[in-house]
Amino acid sequence: MSDTISKNIVEFHKIGIEVSSEKEKQKLDCPRCGGDHSLSINLDNGAYRCHKSSCTFKGFVGSGITKRGNKKTSYPPADTTGLISLTAAAKRYLEDRGLTWELAQKHGVRSKKDKYGNEWIAFMFYKPGSAQPSYIKYRKLDEKKFFASPNSEMVLYGLENIVDPEANNKTCYIVEGEFDYLAMQEAGITATLSIPSGASDSTMSWLESAKELFEPYENIVLALDSDEAGIAMRDELARRLGKARCRKVEFGELKDANEVWKTKGGVALKAIVDTWEDYEVSGVFNEDDIWAIYEDVVKNGLNPGYSTGTAVDEAIRLIPGQLTIVTGIPQSGKSAFLDFWLYRLAEVNGWKTAYWSPEHHLAVHVEKMVSLFLGKKQDEGNRYSEQDKMNAKQFVTQHFHWMHTDGEKDSTIDSILERAEHLIYTKGINALVIDPFNLVAQEYGKDNMSDAIGKFLRKLSLFAKKYDIHLFLVAHPAKMRKNDNGEYDTPDLYNVSGSANFFNMAANGITVHRDFVNKTVAIRVTKCKYAHLGAIGNEVEFSYDVKNGRYIPVEDSKQQLQDNGLPTDPTFTQVKTNYENYSQQPKSAFDLPF
Repeated sequence: MSDTISKNIVEFHKIGIEVSSEKEKQKLDCPRCGGDHSLSINLDNGAYRCHKSSCTFKGFVGSGITKRGNKKTSYPPADTTGLISLTAAAKRYLEDRGLTWELAQKHGVRSKKDKYGNEWIAFMFYKPGSAQPSYIKYRKLDEKKFFASPNSEMVLYGLENIVDPEANNKTCYIVEGEFDYLAMQEAGITATLSIPSGASDSTMSWLESAKELFEPYENIVLALDSDEAGIAMRDELARRLGKARCRKVEFGELKDANEVWKTKGGVALKAIVDTWEDYEVSGVFNEDDIWAIYEDVVKNGLNPGYSTGTAVDEAIRLIPGQLTIVTGIPQSGKSAFLDFWLYRLAEVNGWKTAYWSPEHHLAVHVEKMVSLFLGKKQDEGNRYSEQDKMNAKQFVTQHFHWMHTDGEKDSTIDSILERAEHLIYTKGINALVIDPFNLVAQEYGKDNMSDAIGKFLRKLSLFAKKYDIHLFLVAHPAKMRKNDNGEYDTPDLYNVSGSANFFNMAANGITVHRDFVNKTVAIRVTKCKYAHLGAIGNEVEFSYDVKNGRYIPVEDSKQQLQDNGLPTDPTFTQVKTNYENYSQQPKSAFDLPF
């Protein structure tokens, strides 16, 4: 018996699943609903699922790895010790917000006193079908201070409200806080959820708890706070959930649903949240849409693109919703430059990137990103400190994700985009890299090669636009001949093997060309759709620093590097504050005073 199976058997027992044998796949009685042989388990990957339609018992245990390579964590139920019925002080606190304690009590709101005598109000977050809360959020009565149950799985508040999409007319609502949730309930808008961690939570890990529940819904109404943070969270939710089915609510001069309920009542609240706006207009834009877009451009200008803080910005800048094709002769450093580009976009702008890159060994690729971040490589003469490793782990895991590839079925474009869609939803990725094109399994059918590639590229472009991400495709040129000087000419998108559509369908084209004699790397723009972001023919020359994988402008590469490996190049923006931030031990959100 393998170590993984042994560990998973132990983990299954911890959650009440009594494994009957060492057989990899088994059917057992469900401990949750009592279903006879309704529970499927997999000892190898730690997956379990009850197949009764009325039961929601499913998940992963131990070190289980999904088919897509996503590690799943098993969480214990939140500890409910010390929770009591709402106290008189809690009732007054709720009444001040225009809310009734009877409704709060019905929705599981409780009180708790800490060891210092302070009173807290407790909101319990459940997964559908579970009698034990997955997560508890505590709010102090006399000040705006929060704590959460330790080692708990963060989920959306009110998940049980959206289990039946037909009863809800396939429409549900998302608000920003528990008091907004209660206000919606007071107004009779029952199919409501609340995010658990406020608008500042960029990870949004709690979305995963509702992915399958959201799937049948045609309208997801986003009624978050009207401040800047709330609007930013609203728009990011729409991007991850799919703008086509998301609607947005504007509260006007009032901040949120609770404030509307308290000042104007339930009729007004229902009228506001049901007077939603679409994110996307189907078919055509009306005059108001066009004028609003124009006014925004007049006021704020065109999107200037994202800066990397390097000389790359002089050649081209990127915006979401586009396809960029990167090419270059073999060994020119296409992938290495793209890694550097995306590292800088992560460092400066917080971009998160997903890779489908079967040519790259995962451990080697992760080490490359670590070296980029730390500004140095680990070798026999230089070992990473524990602090280095902690900082790098935090940065890389926050900003980079890799797709598992296991054979032909994981190499189709539909499979790649399906997983990318999942990572948009769960991780909020801003970029997707497919490297290289020639390893994507192609399905030509009755099409010739050029037409099939055109359809393939069109699918990538539409995906990038739909989810507002930037999609990078690395494509090799056709076999090239050396010129009279014995050198290869710099290729462009027309040199990519198979179709002129590589030029026609891309928003941007980048050629990475390595001069082996002078030891420089030229980054040349061979296509740029929008003139304010760059221009065909723009070029910057770099030297490649083998000690850390970074690219330094040629004119600055002769400068002596600092001891830490960071260049003194003034055009290279050293985001030192970010680095220092990563060196700080993360503060626990679960340090309860109880």
